[in-house]
Amino acid sequence: MKDGEEMFWWSASFNSNIMVKALLAMVVAFVLVRLGKEKLLHYLNAGMGFVVLWNGINVVAYLIGRHNLV
Repeated sequence: MKDGEEMFWWSASFNSNIMVKALLAMVVAFVLVRLGKEKLLHYLNAGMGFVVLWNGINVVAYLIGRHNLV
């Protein structure tokens, strides 16, 4: 893996294109709201919190020079 690449395997398939990720998130949210499944958005939000935490841990590992920390 090179510096600046997406670490999460599924997101990496989008080639780190933030527009594709944003559109995908909006489509998923729109479909869930239209289907009356707004509670599922809470679980997705918790999942995104995990992704942010994971990325934060990796940034700290990179900054302290421990690339193989996680």
